[in-house]
Amino acid sequence: MKTIITFLVAAACTVLLYHLTFEEHSELFYVNVIATCVAEAILLSGLPLFSNDKLLTFKHAASWTVLNLFAILLFAWTLLYTLVIANGENINTLYVGQLLLGIVFAILLGVTEVGGSAMKQQEEVLQTTIKTKKRALLSVESYWLDAKDSLSGSSDWEDDTLRLLRLVLDKVKSIPAEKLERNSDVMSGIQGKLDEIQSLIDDLSSSESPEKVQQSIQKKLNSLKNYVVTIKATI
Repeated sequence: MKTIITFLVAAACTVLLYHLTFEEHSELFYVNVIATCVAEAILLSGLPLFSNDKLLTFKHAASWTVLNLFAILLFAWTLLYTLVIANGENINTLYVGQLLLGIVFAILLGVTEVGGSAMKQQEEVLQTTIKTKKRALLSVESYWLDAKDSLSGSSDWEDDTLRLLRLVLDKVKSIPAEKLERNSDVMSGIQGKLDEIQSLIDDLSSSESPEKVQQSIQKKLNSLKNYVVTIKATI
């Protein structure tokens, strides 16, 4: 609403200014009024103070810059023609110049919009990839804390197991985010193997044959390490 009110005030002042400047209301008078009002509308519509759209993206900022430049050059060309070039009733040169400006900046605006849309899509893909990586890191760290609580490190075997587990988890964390994004089943597969290991760790204290459980844990950890190495090398 404030944009419309501001534009109406500016347009009224523009009409009054040209009315006082021109001795007669010829075709050139109306062309100047229209061109100036169009330029004002473009400039006002993009200002954050008067616009509901926040110019926080490259696409919006670039498009607004192109439109502003068009508005300024449209006004400058119309004014230049009126003050310097105007020759009687024939103002075709003015129209030709305005049409050329319109064509050039329509192309520039189209290129900017297409390029901005492509960059926006890339940004969305990047944000999704980052979120996927963050979820994976949080899951890994949460798993490490649980395993560390279960294995107190009171024996050499537990110390060795924790070191191997840390090594494996670090390898999981080092998997590139784009690989996790392109292969959504990778992290679920790793998580499944980690759950199997955690289940064995939980059963260790109550097992009648802890040595066998320990061997199973070691095998599972080595299998997971090889699996992660293969993923990083092939995907």
